[in-house]
Amino acid sequence: MFAVFKKIIAHTMLLAGLIGPALAQEGITDNCFNFLNAQDYTRAEFEAKQLLQRGSLDRVEERLTQMCLGQAYSNIGRTQDALPALQRVEALSQTTQELALAYNWLGLTYAKLNDLD
Repeated sequence: MFAVFKKIIAHTMLLAGLIGPALAQEGITDNCFNFLNAQDYTRAEFEAKQLLQRGSLDRVEERLTQMCLGQAYSNIGRTQDALPALQRVEALSQTTQELALAYNWLGLTYAKLNDLD
């Protein structure tokens, strides 16, 4: 039941434009999210890690890359690994919309870890 709820939230956010508009502005993360949307989580993880190793990402690019990495980890069941990436998304978020997305994913992640405090 929780997995279905998580997928509904993620797809609703994508359709509502909480993820899409930022991606349209930042082409550097397109491949990562394309792999993520194609459910090729291993390649999404690889792409995100490659982008992060560059070290030349601005705040928005790093935030989107960490979001992609966190979602990839979450979708392959590596919830504990997703947590640091999503916490970094929170730290890089500046707008209400960015924080809402970060808190949504953090909430889902903590719930999967049974850490509801």
